[in-house]
Amino acid sequence: MTSRVSRLAMVLALPALFPATATLALDGRVDLSVQSAYIWRGMVLNDEPVFQPSVTVWSGGFSASVWGNVNMTADNG
Repeated sequence: MTSRVSRLAMVLALPALFPATATLALDGRVDLSVQSAYIWRGMVLNDEPVFQPSVTVWSGGFSASVWGNVNMTADNG
């Protein structure tokens, strides 16, 4: 029971640590590229065109990225 109370007190104290006037500055980038083939670690996995989107978001000293590979043909290589 006391651990629940202490956790609740910590959650309720968070707004005091981060005042409403503070702003979070986010920056980011979106890349949309088309490549002639998909090569992974030196192995050709698809020798047809592929679409490779990526999204990167950063703030302060932290960043997060998401990357993907989409075959542009019906053949999966």
